[in-house]
Amino acid sequence: MNFSSCDRISQKDIEAIAASLNQMWGPQCSETDSSSFKKAASYFGKAYLYHNLSQCSIVRVFHADEKTAGIFCVRLLDAKSFHPLYRIKSIFYLLPMLLNKRTRIYLGGWKKYYRNCHLQEKKLPSFYRAELKLLFTLQDFRGQGLGKIMLSEMKTLLKEKNGAFYFLHTDTECNYKFYDASGLVLLDKLSFGIPSDPNYCKYMYGEAPL
Repeated sequence: MNFSSCDRISQKDIEAIAASLNQMWGPQCSETDSSSFKKAASYFGKAYLYHNLSQCSIVRVFHADEKTAGIFCVRLLDAKSFHPLYRIKSIFYLLPMLLNKRTRIYLGGWKKYYRNCHLQEKKLPSFYRAELKLLFTLQDFRGQGLGKIMLSEMKTLLKEKNGAFYFLHTDTECNYKFYDASGLVLLDKLSFGIPSDPNYCKYMYGEAPL
């Protein structure tokens, strides 16, 4: 399958990516759940996506057959990237989740995740100056090599920008072994429980220095 990329994200892309993020990582709902919980849970994908977009200098969206296939977002540590509109939108979708007890508990796990991200980053060697905030392939396009294509394009863009080495955070709820297969090195590992998984682990990977 042929994939194309662009540096602009459309509303159609946002809807598709957010829906897939919700399905993968959002609070899971059942038919017996209250309508208020279902509505609050449905906002996760957009809150998470806009949060990442608000911090990143490099964004690429990938398409195939005119459909949204994947996205990556990169934060450059040497650049003060802040996109107010994306930040406002992130807060807009986050607030209803904070007002619902069940989704607020769910967000507690993410708060713990980000707190540990900051702790891990303090251990980073100084040559890691870029963070891969989001690398995501939509369900219909998995298993077709898009992840490797996105990593390759991202490394090319970083070399053009500042030649920075990059790092990333991931966990047991993601396909973290993809990064082992892609030649990245495991920089740190933390084990701690979250509401959905008492055996949860998070990892920090980095591009291997030459």
